[in-house]
Amino acid sequence: MRLKPCGSVNPKMLSGVSLIILGISLCFFAAMNANQHLINAGIGSAVIGTVLIAFSLSRNGLESMILPYHEFLKEIADFMEIKKAIYIPPFRDFPFGAVFLASSDEFELDLARIEKGDPFVSGREREAGILLEAPGREILRKFEEFAELDLSNYGTGVSEICSSVLRALGLAKGVEIADGDELRISISNAGVDFCSSECRLIQCPICSSVLLAIAKATGELLAVEDLRAGEKIEIKARKLGGIEKWM
Repeated sequence: MRLKPCGSVNPKMLSGVSLIILGISLCFFAAMNANQHLINAGIGSAVIGTVLIAFSLSRNGLESMILPYHEFLKEIADFMEIKKAIYIPPFRDFPFGAVFLASSDEFELDLARIEKGDPFVSGREREAGILLEAPGREILRKFEEFAELDLSNYGTGVSEICSSVLRALGLAKGVEIADGDELRISISNAGVDFCSSECRLIQCPICSSVLLAIAKATGELLAVEDLRAGEKIEIKARKLGGIEKWM
């Protein structure tokens, strides 16, 4: 007599959990041994794991899985004394863009000397920080798969694409973008409830995906100036010009 399994196992969830555990373990091991390449690999593994879980869990399950990873990244930001997150459109070895976590509000960024395999950017205080492939890059892929086009130079109308995909994935209800002297981005009914003002430094994959999409669609670097959580997540971002300005 063959016993039937009592429930199906979601392969994305299993893979995601495994990648998060592997990523955090690698980060701690690398920190103890001052190995920058392993730290980068560990963060990358955890990011991919988080996104896989985001596609396989309900709202409550998503939040319980993302929160430990989000808190872990915030601890890294505290240790490095991160002051600001800057989203960068695609360039060189970063086909989906990147995020630079600057150690100074008056940061200086030279994209010409940045290497993908070295997440720690050293130099004077204004130049120091961490360069990462942003947590939302896998969701950005979904935006482009849905639209069946490259979002480069699409403009702030990208909000409609973000809204449709995030709603279909159950990650948010909608996205609105007001373009003026600064960008004002509103994300309604996001799939996580732990957002706070501290998230202006480290954004979860949902907010990160929207910021990455806007950076790619406008062709400009974006500095996150403020993030407020309430009925909606409200983000203020400053436009910093295109890639050429920072090379």
